[in-house]
Order: sequence, then C-alpha cells, then structure tokens
Amino acid sequence: MKSAILAVSLMIVLACQAHARPSHFLCENFADLTGWNDMYFKNVRYHTLYTIAKNGDKTCLRAESFRSASGLILKTSFNVYEYSKLKWRWKVENVYAKGDHKTKEGDDYPMRIYVVFKDEGFLNSIGSAFSADSLSGKTLIYIWDNKETTEKIVTSPHYSKSKMIIKESGSSRLGQWIDEEANITEDYNAAFGKYPPETASIAIMNDADDTQEASTSYLDLLEVYRD
Repeated sequence: MKSAILAVSLMIVLACQAHARPSHFLCENFADLTGWNDMYFKNVRYHTLYTIAKNGDKTCLRAESFRSASGLILKTSFNVYEYSKLKWRWKVENVYAKGDHKTKEGDDYPMRIYVVFKDEGFLNSIGSAFSADSLSGKTLIYIWDNKETTEKIVTSPHYSKSKMIIKESGSSRLGQWIDEEANITEDYNAAFGKYPPETASIAIMNDADDTQEASTSYLDLLEVYRD
C-alpha cells in the first residue's frame, strides 16, 4: 500500500512539474504577428516588409527586403537553461550577389534568427518599436549565408559581440523548405567560450541595406523548447 501511495504521489509531482514548466516556451506558426514587435536600426531609412502568407493549408511569415533592414523581436523573454532548444523551418528564394560575411558592405542575409541575451545590451522592457542599436551585448545569429562555405561560426563585421552560426549557405537549396535545429547554450559556449546569461529573446530579420539588393524569404515554424 505504501509503495502504491508513493507511486501515485510521484505521478502527481511529475504532472505538476510538467504543468508548471511546459515543454515549449514558443511554438509559432505565424497565424498573425501579435506576439512580435518591430525592431529598427538607427539611420536605416527603408524597412523590410513582414506579412502573413498562405503556405498550402497553413500560414507562414514572408519577409521581403529591398535595400532595407528591420526585424521582428518577440515581446517576451525566456530562460535558456530551461528552454535551450531552437527549431525552425525556412525557405529562401535568393541570396545576395554582393553578400560577404567578412565585410560590412556584404553583411546582409535573406534570413537571420537572433537569440538576444539579457546582459548589458538588452533592454528590460521591449518597446513597441525596439531599437536594435541598443543591443550592445552578446548575440547569437543563425544565418543563411550568401556564398557556399565550410565555416561554421563567424564574427559579425558590424558587431564584434555578435557571433553568426552558418546553418545554410549558397544557392543549392534555394526554393526549398529546410528544417533546422540548434542548441542555444551549447552554441553560445562554442562561439564565446563560456555559457550564456540565462535570459534571452528571439528576433527575426531579412536585411539588404548594405548590399543594396533585394530578397524574399519565409518562415512557417519557429519553436523554443526543452528536452
């Protein structure tokens, strides 16, 4: 009887823990953009257009840039040690002919997924128009690079505290839906040589202000979750 009671008690505890900390912090399928705020850059005149588009019987985010740069940042933040896994599905129609991750003039990507950490560069309150220029702290950026490369982690030519992790590169997989996964804490450690601050948020961007080109890209899934 005692063992049965203990087993039932354990089941109740586990159920309460699961309820208190769900498996997903974010499971975004882009039915709308109510959970996101605009993210702008100082002195960038033109902004990327983000809209909800149809993707078969589902919806997705369409990002269209034309000599422009701006992003979307999630209104809420999360603990990266509780929710360390990141998953998304993207499609890119074209890369930039002048794109080059080694130079400021070529530092544009048809799609980026940011993990922005709460340290000296993260605002405590994410406003309705969030200025990306205030992000002076360390940032992970998952990118679709413009040219084929074997490099995995590179430093942003604009911001030395931003490390870009190359998930796709070049044109061989353009026009295809590609599934990606990442481990935020392990990637941060690989990029910076230590583990990250615990609080972060997510941002999305398609930019073309440096190359003065244009691109269209899509996201139909973005998840932040735990094991």
